[in-house]
Amino acid sequence: MIMNSESDRKFGDMDDIRELIQIFVIALIVSSVLLFVDILAHEGGHGLLVVPAIILNGAVPESPLLNSGGPWNPFVNFPGAALLFVMSFPLGILANGILALLSYKNALIYQDFTERRNVVLFTVFLSFAIINLYSVLVNFFGADFSFVWTGIGFPYETTLFRYLIRVIGFILLPLYIGFEKRLSLPATLATSLASFVGYTLTAEFVVTLLYESLMLFYWWLFIIGLPTFLILVLILRYWIAHPLLQNPAPVVDS
Repeated sequence: MIMNSESDRKFGDMDDIRELIQIFVIALIVSSVLLFVDILAHEGGHGLLVVPAIILNGAVPESPLLNSGGPWNPFVNFPGAALLFVMSFPLGILANGILALLSYKNALIYQDFTERRNVVLFTVFLSFAIINLYSVLVNFFGADFSFVWTGIGFPYETTLFRYLIRVIGFILLPLYIGFEKRLSLPATLATSLASFVGYTLTAEFVVTLLYESLMLFYWWLFIIGLPTFLILVLILRYWIAHPLLQNPAPVVDS
Protein backbone atom coordinates (compact mmCIF):
# COMPACT_ATOMS: atom_id res chain seq x y z
CA MET A 1 0.00 0.00 0.00
CA ILE A 2 1.26 3.50 -0.85
CA MET A 3 1.38 5.86 2.11
CA ASN A 4 1.54 9.59 1.31
CA SER A 5 0.83 12.77 3.23
CA GLU A 6 -2.33 14.72 2.47
CA SER A 7 -0.30 17.36 0.66
CA ASP A 8 1.12 14.88 -1.88
CA ARG A 9 -0.04 15.56 -5.43
CA LYS A 10 -1.44 12.52 -7.18
CA PHE A 11 -2.86 12.36 -10.63
CA GLY A 12 -6.09 10.91 -9.34
CA ASP A 13 -6.62 14.15 -7.34
CA MET A 14 -6.10 16.79 -10.03
CA ASP A 15 -8.04 18.11 -12.98
CA ASP A 16 -5.20 19.56 -15.02
CA ILE A 17 -5.29 17.65 -18.31
CA ARG A 18 -1.87 19.00 -19.24
CA GLU A 19 -0.27 16.66 -16.72
CA LEU A 20 -1.83 13.64 -18.41
CA ILE A 21 -0.77 14.95 -21.81
CA GLN A 22 2.77 15.18 -20.48
CA ILE A 23 2.64 11.56 -19.34
CA PHE A 24 1.24 10.50 -22.72
CA VAL A 25 4.00 12.30 -24.63
CA ILE A 26 6.76 10.90 -22.41
CA ALA A 27 5.43 7.34 -22.74
CA LEU A 28 4.93 7.75 -26.50
CA ILE A 29 8.56 8.77 -26.97
CA VAL A 30 10.22 6.30 -24.61
CA SER A 31 8.11 3.31 -25.69
CA SER A 32 9.61 3.52 -29.18
CA VAL A 33 13.08 3.17 -27.69
CA LEU A 34 12.04 0.65 -25.05
CA LEU A 35 10.71 -1.67 -27.76
CA PHE A 36 14.26 -2.22 -29.03
CA VAL A 37 15.51 -2.67 -25.46
CA ASP A 38 12.73 -5.19 -24.95
CA ILE A 39 13.71 -7.11 -28.09
CA LEU A 40 17.36 -7.31 -27.03
CA ALA A 41 16.46 -8.31 -23.47
CA HIS A 42 14.12 -11.03 -24.74
CA GLU A 43 16.83 -12.47 -26.95
CA GLY A 44 19.24 -12.05 -24.04
CA GLY A 45 17.04 -14.38 -22.02
CA HIS A 46 17.41 -17.00 -24.73
CA GLY A 47 21.09 -16.09 -24.79
CA LEU A 48 21.60 -17.59 -21.34
CA LEU A 49 21.81 -20.92 -23.17
CA VAL A 50 22.31 -19.84 -26.78
CA VAL A 51 25.55 -17.95 -26.10
CA PRO A 52 27.15 -21.01 -24.44
CA ALA A 53 25.99 -23.01 -27.48
CA ILE A 54 27.76 -20.53 -29.77
CA ILE A 55 30.90 -20.77 -27.62
CA LEU A 56 30.84 -24.58 -27.84
CA ASN A 57 30.43 -24.30 -31.60
CA GLY A 58 33.59 -22.21 -31.76
CA ALA A 59 32.09 -19.75 -34.26
CA VAL A 60 28.98 -17.67 -34.81
CA PRO A 61 26.60 -19.81 -36.93
CA GLU A 62 25.19 -18.67 -40.26
CA SER A 63 22.00 -16.65 -40.37
CA PRO A 64 18.73 -18.61 -40.70
CA LEU A 65 18.13 -16.60 -43.89
CA LEU A 66 20.91 -18.62 -45.52
CA ASN A 67 19.18 -21.91 -44.78
CA SER A 68 17.86 -23.42 -48.01
CA GLY A 69 15.18 -25.41 -46.19
CA GLY A 70 14.85 -28.85 -44.68
CA PRO A 71 16.55 -30.10 -41.49
CA TRP A 72 19.00 -27.54 -40.19
CA ASN A 73 21.58 -27.56 -37.44
CA PRO A 74 23.44 -24.25 -37.39
CA PHE A 75 26.06 -25.57 -34.97
CA VAL A 76 28.11 -27.40 -37.59
CA ASN A 77 31.28 -27.54 -35.46
CA PHE A 78 29.52 -28.91 -32.39
CA PRO A 79 26.10 -30.35 -33.32
CA GLY A 80 25.29 -31.17 -29.70
CA ALA A 81 25.06 -27.45 -28.96
CA ALA A 82 21.71 -27.46 -30.75
CA LEU A 83 20.26 -29.02 -27.59
CA LEU A 84 21.05 -25.85 -25.64
CA PHE A 85 19.43 -23.78 -28.38
CA VAL A 86 16.24 -25.85 -28.18
CA MET A 87 16.19 -25.76 -24.38
CA SER A 88 16.34 -21.95 -24.40
CA PHE A 89 12.77 -21.56 -25.73
CA PRO A 90 11.15 -20.44 -22.41
CA LEU A 91 13.99 -18.16 -21.28
CA GLY A 92 13.03 -15.14 -23.39
CA ILE A 93 9.63 -15.01 -21.70
CA LEU A 94 11.28 -15.46 -18.31
CA ALA A 95 13.55 -12.50 -19.06
CA ASN A 96 10.58 -10.31 -19.99
CA GLY A 97 8.73 -11.38 -16.86
CA ILE A 98 11.68 -10.50 -14.61
CA LEU A 99 12.10 -7.07 -16.21
CA ALA A 100 8.35 -6.40 -16.03
CA LEU A 101 8.33 -7.14 -12.29
CA LEU A 102 11.42 -5.05 -11.55
CA SER A 103 10.19 -2.11 -13.64
CA TYR A 104 6.78 -2.28 -11.98
CA LYS A 105 8.36 -2.20 -8.52
CA ASN A 106 10.39 0.85 -9.54
CA ALA A 107 7.26 2.58 -10.85
CA LEU A 108 5.60 2.08 -7.46
CA ILE A 109 8.34 4.10 -5.81
CA TYR A 110 7.65 7.24 -7.84
CA GLN A 111 3.95 7.84 -7.17
CA ASP A 112 4.55 11.09 -5.32
CA PHE A 113 4.02 13.53 -8.18
CA THR A 114 4.99 16.62 -6.20
CA GLU A 115 8.35 16.27 -7.95
CA ARG A 116 8.35 16.65 -11.74
CA ARG A 117 11.13 14.08 -12.14
CA ASN A 118 8.94 11.53 -10.38
CA VAL A 119 6.38 11.96 -13.14
CA VAL A 120 9.04 11.10 -15.72
CA LEU A 121 10.45 8.14 -13.79
CA PHE A 122 7.00 6.72 -13.01
CA THR A 123 6.07 6.91 -16.69
CA VAL A 124 9.30 5.36 -17.97
CA PHE A 125 9.29 2.49 -15.49
CA LEU A 126 5.58 1.74 -15.93
CA SER A 127 5.87 1.89 -19.73
CA PHE A 128 8.75 -0.59 -19.65
CA ALA A 129 6.79 -2.87 -17.32
CA ILE A 130 3.74 -2.82 -19.63
CA ILE A 131 5.83 -3.47 -22.75
CA ASN A 132 7.53 -6.44 -21.08
CA LEU A 133 4.21 -7.84 -19.87
CA TYR A 134 2.91 -7.61 -23.42
CA SER A 135 6.06 -9.37 -24.67
CA VAL A 136 5.38 -12.20 -22.23
CA LEU A 137 1.91 -12.63 -23.71
CA VAL A 138 2.83 -12.20 -27.37
CA ASN A 139 5.77 -14.60 -27.14
CA PHE A 140 3.99 -17.17 -24.99
CA PHE A 141 1.14 -17.24 -27.50
CA GLY A 142 3.57 -16.90 -30.38
CA ALA A 143 6.89 -18.06 -31.76
CA ASP A 144 8.45 -19.27 -28.50
CA PHE A 145 5.68 -21.77 -27.80
CA SER A 146 4.33 -22.19 -31.34
CA PHE A 147 5.15 -25.91 -31.31
CA VAL A 148 2.76 -26.35 -28.37
CA TRP A 149 -0.15 -24.43 -29.88
CA THR A 150 0.34 -26.02 -33.30
CA GLY A 151 0.45 -29.44 -31.69
CA ILE A 152 -2.86 -29.03 -29.88
CA GLY A 153 -4.50 -27.15 -32.74
CA PHE A 154 -4.95 -23.87 -30.86
CA PRO A 155 -5.63 -20.96 -33.29
CA TYR A 156 -3.03 -18.64 -31.80
CA GLU A 157 -2.30 -16.88 -35.11
CA THR A 158 -5.84 -15.69 -35.84
CA THR A 159 -6.38 -11.94 -36.11
CA LEU A 160 -9.08 -11.99 -33.44
CA PHE A 161 -6.81 -13.70 -30.94
CA ARG A 162 -3.96 -11.28 -31.64
CA TYR A 163 -6.34 -8.37 -30.94
CA LEU A 164 -7.37 -10.07 -27.70
CA ILE A 165 -3.71 -10.27 -26.65
CA ARG A 166 -3.38 -6.52 -27.24
CA VAL A 167 -6.48 -5.78 -25.19
CA ILE A 168 -5.18 -7.91 -22.32
CA GLY A 169 -1.66 -6.49 -22.50
CA PHE A 170 -2.43 -2.80 -22.89
CA ILE A 171 -5.83 -2.42 -21.18
CA LEU A 172 -6.81 -5.24 -18.81
CA LEU A 173 -3.41 -5.80 -17.18
CA PRO A 174 -2.77 -2.05 -16.63
CA LEU A 175 -6.29 -1.72 -15.17
CA TYR A 176 -5.56 -4.61 -12.83
CA ILE A 177 -2.25 -3.03 -11.81
CA GLY A 178 -4.00 0.29 -11.19
CA PHE A 179 -6.72 -1.21 -8.99
CA GLU A 180 -4.46 -3.71 -7.20
CA LYS A 181 -1.83 -1.16 -6.13
CA ARG A 182 -4.13 1.87 -6.14
CA LEU A 183 -2.17 3.62 -8.84
CA SER A 184 -3.77 6.63 -10.47
CA LEU A 185 -5.95 5.13 -13.20
CA PRO A 186 -5.71 8.21 -15.46
CA ALA A 187 -1.89 8.17 -15.23
CA THR A 188 -1.72 4.39 -15.67
CA LEU A 189 -4.05 4.36 -18.67
CA ALA A 190 -2.34 7.36 -20.28
CA THR A 191 0.99 5.52 -19.96
CA SER A 192 -0.49 2.30 -21.30
CA LEU A 193 -2.27 3.93 -24.26
CA ALA A 194 0.82 5.89 -25.28
CA SER A 195 2.98 2.78 -24.88
CA PHE A 196 0.62 0.89 -27.17
CA VAL A 197 0.72 3.63 -29.82
CA GLY A 198 4.51 4.00 -29.66
CA TYR A 199 5.09 0.25 -29.59
CA THR A 200 2.73 -0.44 -32.49
CA LEU A 201 3.98 2.35 -34.74
CA THR A 202 7.62 1.43 -34.14
CA ALA A 203 6.95 -2.27 -34.70
CA GLU A 204 5.01 -1.66 -37.90
CA PHE A 205 7.14 1.03 -39.54
CA VAL A 206 10.63 0.44 -38.14
CA VAL A 207 11.09 -3.13 -36.93
CA THR A 208 9.30 -4.53 -39.98
CA LEU A 209 11.62 -2.62 -42.28
CA LEU A 210 14.67 -3.80 -40.33
CA TYR A 211 13.52 -7.42 -40.08
CA GLU A 212 15.79 -8.88 -42.77
CA SER A 213 18.76 -6.89 -41.53
CA LEU A 214 18.13 -8.11 -37.99
CA MET A 215 17.84 -11.70 -39.20
CA LEU A 216 21.18 -11.42 -40.98
CA PHE A 217 22.66 -10.71 -37.53
CA TYR A 218 20.35 -13.24 -35.86
CA TRP A 219 22.96 -14.79 -33.58
CA TRP A 220 24.38 -11.42 -32.60
CA LEU A 221 21.00 -10.53 -31.10
CA PHE A 222 21.62 -13.25 -28.52
CA ILE A 223 25.23 -12.20 -27.98
CA ILE A 224 24.38 -8.50 -27.51
CA GLY A 225 21.09 -9.24 -25.78
CA LEU A 226 22.62 -11.32 -22.97
CA PRO A 227 24.66 -8.51 -21.37
CA THR A 228 21.79 -6.11 -22.08
CA PHE A 229 19.41 -8.28 -20.06
CA LEU A 230 21.87 -8.85 -17.22
CA ILE A 231 22.77 -5.16 -16.95
CA LEU A 232 19.10 -4.17 -16.91
CA VAL A 233 18.38 -6.64 -14.11
CA LEU A 234 21.28 -5.28 -12.05
CA ILE A 235 20.29 -1.64 -12.62
CA LEU A 236 16.59 -2.14 -11.92
CA ARG A 237 17.25 -4.28 -8.86
CA TYR A 238 19.76 -1.79 -7.48
CA TRP A 239 17.41 1.13 -8.19
CA ILE A 240 14.66 -0.48 -6.08
CA ALA A 241 16.94 -0.62 -3.04
CA HIS A 242 18.70 2.70 -3.73
CA PRO A 243 16.46 5.12 -5.69
CA LEU A 244 18.89 7.37 -7.50
CA LEU A 245 16.62 10.39 -7.66
CA GLN A 246 14.82 11.55 -4.58
CA ASN A 247 12.26 12.10 -3.22
CA PRO A 248 10.26 8.96 -4.04
CA ALA A 249 7.04 8.16 -2.28
CA PRO A 250 7.57 5.76 0.62
CA VAL A 251 6.21 2.33 -0.11
CA VAL A 252 4.83 0.09 2.61
CA ASP A 253 3.84 -3.44 1.72
CA SER A 254 0.31 -4.23 2.74
